[in-house]
Amino acid sequence: MTKLASIRNRIASGEHIAIGLGKAEPLEAIGRTGSISAAARWRMT
Repeated sequence: MTKLASIRNRIASGEHIAIGLGKAEPLEAIGRTGSISAAARWRMT
């Protein structure tokens, strides 16, 4: 099986990661759906 390369975008503030994939995906879902509840339901499907 061939393993594909991946790219991870992160925003750093000094030595600390300010925002990474774990925070970006929920924020994107909230922006797309318009609410936190709808974003949570969207991610569950």
